[in-house]
Amino acid sequence: MAYGATVGLGRSIEYLGSLGWSRVFAHGMALADRLAAGLFELGASIVSPRLPNAKSPIVSARFPGREPRAVVAHLGRAGIVVSARRDGVRFSPHVYNTETDIDQVIATLRELR
Repeated sequence: MAYGATVGLGRSIEYLGSLGWSRVFAHGMALADRLAAGLFELGASIVSPRLPNAKSPIVSARFPGREPRAVVAHLGRAGIVVSARRDGVRFSPHVYNTETDIDQVIATLRELR
């Protein structure tokens, strides 16, 4: 067992708890909504639920005419970490991200056009 990792996990949980779980969730959802709107404007197809009662800030999208790994590589060159999942790209904004980060993702994807 990686005991050092459990200490890190414990500290992470303490930190997130100190911020307030509902605040952390609301922040992630606001970023995900901003991201989904920007992706939609770029012509991406959002494949993860974006209903008002969605339970996750994770956004998965397909980019017509683009291979997911090519999109991931393009974003990676700009220092943006996302992952390819099946035929889409998975974005997972969290408490450490800002609206500026989301805007950078959209601007970087705009370069693919």
